[in-house]
Amino acid sequence: MPINVIPPATNSPETAFLRLLTVLDTLRTQCPWDKKQTM
Repeated sequence: MPINVIPPATNSPETAFLRLLTVLDTLRTQCPWDKKQTM
């Protein structure tokens, strides 16, 4: 599993939002607890 690390110089709202989407995608595909959640 690759680790997505964002350099400190790119702390913009857009970068933070993309990081959030990456985290959510990772949780949805790899976290057994999140797989039970429905939206």
